[in-house]
Amino acid sequence: MSIGNRFRALSSNGELRTILWVAAAAVGVIAYVYVVGWIVDLVRLSAARLPASAAVGALSGEQLLGDGLRSTLLMAAVFVVACVIAYFSSRRRWDVQGQDWHHIVLKHGVSNAAADEHAEDQRQRREGRRARDKAARAGAVARRAEQLPLGIVHGVAERARSRNEDRARQLPIEDPKPLETAPLGDFAVRIVAGFNIMVLAALIALVVARAVAGAVPIAGWGGAVIGVVVFFLIRWVLTRVSPLVFDARIHGIVWGVVAVAAVFASAPIGVIVLTAVGVATLGRSLARIKQPQSAAQFVRSPLPWILLTICLLLGLAYSATPPVAFPRVVVTAAGASRVGGYLSRTSAGVYIVGCTALADATSTDEQLEFVPVRNVENVRVGGGTAYFDSGRRPSIATLALHALGVGGSTPTLVSAPLRAAQPTCAGGGPPFLSNGYEDPTLGTGVIAGPPPPGGRANNGEAPVQDTAPPAVATLARRYQPTLLVTVADQNWPVSVNAILAERGSANQPVCLVQQRAPQKVCPATASSLGGVGAGSSDYLQLPVRLAHNRSPGGQFQAFLRGQYIASGSLHHWLANPGVLDPWRSAQIYFYYRGPVSVTAFPAKARDPNVPSGLIALEYWFYYPYNYFPLLTNAGLMNGAPIAGDDENNDLHQGDWEHADVLLDPHTHAPLWLYLARHSFEDQFIPWNSPQIQFDQGHLLLQAAFGGHPTYLAGCGARPRPVTYDLTSDWLSCGSGRFAFRAAATPLVDMARTPWACWPGYFGEASTSLEVQAAGQPENVLDSAKHFVFVAGPRAPLRQAENGGVCSGDPAAFERAAGAGGRSGR
Repeated sequence: MSIGNRFRALSSNGELRTILWVAAAAVGVIAYVYVVGWIVDLVRLSAARLPASAAVGALSGEQLLGDGLRSTLLMAAVFVVACVIAYFSSRRRWDVQGQDWHHIVLKHGVSNAAADEHAEDQRQRREGRRARDKAARAGAVARRAEQLPLGIVHGVAERARSRNEDRARQLPIEDPKPLETAPLGDFAVRIVAGFNIMVLAALIALVVARAVAGAVPIAGWGGAVIGVVVFFLIRWVLTRVSPLVFDARIHGIVWGVVAVAAVFASAPIGVIVLTAVGVATLGRSLARIKQPQSAAQFVRSPLPWILLTICLLLGLAYSATPPVAFPRVVVTAAGASRVGGYLSRTSAGVYIVGCTALADATSTDEQLEFVPVRNVENVRVGGGTAYFDSGRRPSIATLALHALGVGGSTPTLVSAPLRAAQPTCAGGGPPFLSNGYEDPTLGTGVIAGPPPPGGRANNGEAPVQDTAPPAVATLARRYQPTLLVTVADQNWPVSVNAILAERGSANQPVCLVQQRAPQKVCPATASSLGGVGAGSSDYLQLPVRLAHNRSPGGQFQAFLRGQYIASGSLHHWLANPGVLDPWRSAQIYFYYRGPVSVTAFPAKARDPNVPSGLIALEYWFYYPYNYFPLLTNAGLMNGAPIAGDDENNDLHQGDWEHADVLLDPHTHAPLWLYLARHSFEDQFIPWNSPQIQFDQGHLLLQAAFGGHPTYLAGCGARPRPVTYDLTSDWLSCGSGRFAFRAAATPLVDMARTPWACWPGYFGEASTSLEVQAAGQPENVLDSAKHFVFVAGPRAPLRQAENGGVCSGDPAAFERAAGAGGRSGR
């Protein structure tokens, strides 16, 4: 048969038309997928705050087609799962409520279906049938239980049978007329009904959870639990009542409120909500379409194109949801390496995207960079992911205003994290530093700075070389450690005077609260802490009250105001940590303990190899605020600890931490390092341990995030043995670290300060709970009690291995300190 005859044969039976329809549909789908890829990539790059048009122009046709295909297939799978969930969401009592949903579809709306004079009678007949079926099942259970020693089961089943039979007698007998179904079938109507139920239940649950979280201070997971409970409660209600119970106007008002709420939701959430609303409402019209009986009918119907449009909308919402991910790439060009996200590579060069990572899992300074092929020495793709997230969640209304050229923004009333937060920028891009400089010899991302003017910290005391005996001062400076503190901590070691200089938002000073008159001294001074008659219940009242200071931000800003530092917003100083200039106020305290008995240290920390009689050089670090990260996201704590810190306890103002260098009493050679950490987690480390790192001959130590226990410098989690490794201290490195080098950080002899033996609390201690909690040993039970607010610490010479140092009169203490200094020569 000739080709012409074959076409004529096909045409006579319609096969040719079918082939042409399918071919045209295939071409249309390919073009659609390409356009989807272009749109999705444009939205994705815009969400990353990159120059979207230029970046999309750098992508090849294959990349666009592949991205479109992946988005379409992924969102198709998501939509299928959503349809399955919707199908089962409407399953409960479908034998009673199902015909009402079919009526809504067949009668073109709620009002027409409710006006059907037979609708209520039919619903009562279905309810009667359901009651009779339940009575029959209960009777069967009762008969089986009657033959067994299950009296309770038999009684419950009999009561259920009797109750349902009584209800069935009150309802009309079942109508033999079969159910009237919509053209697209019962399956489609159940999906539409399920979407109605899910959307309403989810939105009501979200609103209630946010309202409760705003009114009651609960953890983030607490709000999520409330939302889940409310969702299932609303879903239960919506499956028990007929959709025709409510007037059509109420339906319209409800969906109008939902649509308005979606407009003021964060853009991805709003798109998803509007898509779900479209499926729930416009799906009723779609269900009136007759089921296609062939491939040609399916292609010619609006079904595939509506489904593809839904997939496109879901793909746009997913692509616009931060954080936006790119494969990590390291490009070596002209001897330097650039770390960022891989976009594309052409014969002309490599396109990479970069940003500056911030410690709250957001990014800034996003940029697109082209590296010409002539400069490219090596390209390594992989080894991680570069995430971009500006932290902004604008509403659909805000985006619409910006598209129209109107400035300003509307509030984002509804937002939800559709993607988990991630450390951003793949570690690429050093921060801008208005003060200080990067010092890679101390580790990645370590920022060092100059000594303060005159060698004395702002608000600090005179340095040890000006006050202590020369021999003591020489030893103290020789073994003074270099301390690393993560930038995101919002704490660094400072002087007591710097804390006393704090100011509140209304210029409130630090006050000394004491039992004797005057009961409150404002502002408190260092000399007022050393006065005669001080009591053990006296405490410092900082400008930001402890109950209003669950995160370090309030305390941090009060400290900065006292130092006259304008840090700007959180994102501003995280991107430029040098603006804090911590080296200007940083200070470390020192105390010459002299020969110390090993029994002065906690029993659990003692090492049988450490003898008594070693000379202890104590180095004390005073941090403004303490917060222990109790619940954390381990994936964020190194690179973005502010975002990874989910819940804190052990909150108190003032935090004294220390480390000891133990010397041979005859040669003054260092033998041991003692690190005091929390309660009973202290550690002795031999001086010749390979774990110890040095900075130009000085110990390199690091404070853990939030609680500031002192460790050898490093990165990552440090599980706490006292809690059986259920909690950890975190040495966070990826967000940058401040280095307080021994050569540049003032060292002050604590024995020469007026508050060295002050018996009060270096922070708020206004309630008995706080004071009691401060004396509790830390263990799993302590974490279960969840002590949140704790009294401030005592003076260093009244705690740890310094027990008894402050006993007796101040003059005796001063003479002992002087003698200790001379004995150390």
